[in-house]
Amino acid sequence: ALMTTERNVYLERALSLRKDIELFKVNPTAPSLESSDFHLYIYDGVMLPEQLPEDGHVIAFSPSSQEQIGLKVEGEIHPTGIAINPQSLYPELMQYVEPEGYQIASAVKMNVPEGFTVLLQDHSENPLLMVGEQEGRKMVLFSFSLHQSNLPLKADFPILIQNLLNWIVPPDMAFGGQIFAGDSLLL
Repeated sequence: ALMTTERNVYLERALSLRKDIELFKVNPTAPSLESSDFHLYIYDGVMLPEQLPEDGHVIAFSPSSQEQIGLKVEGEIHPTGIAINPQSLYPELMQYVEPEGYQIASAVKMNVPEGFTVLLQDHSENPLLMVGEQEGRKMVLFSFSLHQSNLPLKADFPILIQNLLNWIVPPDMAFGGQIFAGDSLLL
């Protein structure tokens, strides 16, 4: 995974819980990497590139408008009454997550592009977290920066990040020894 960020210790710690993900960090002011051998690209509070990488999935915090996926960011909101969207297509991604105590100082107001579903919303039904898939690329879009919220301080923050990671990049199926007919195998 390649994370473009100035610094986000909370996110780094949550990502490090997955032993099969090797995290590379780059400062937004550094020259871009030529390599495109990453399965996951994380944009933490930086503008999304005009052309998204074709070889990996994307997580973005407080994203900018991105024409390629149909994302339009227009202004700022101050969310209150944060709740799980009951009509989400992926309710399992919010399993064991309780957003009632989440506080977000500010977020960007964004539309819901085609192929996306809202997971978290405020009382005005502004999307705060949405996921989607376009052209085989899975994407997670947070409308806010983690630095503008208490989300990293909540006990369910690592659970939310792991749920999203398991959807984007499923863990390697690793098992020791042989499997015989009739044995159980956890997938």
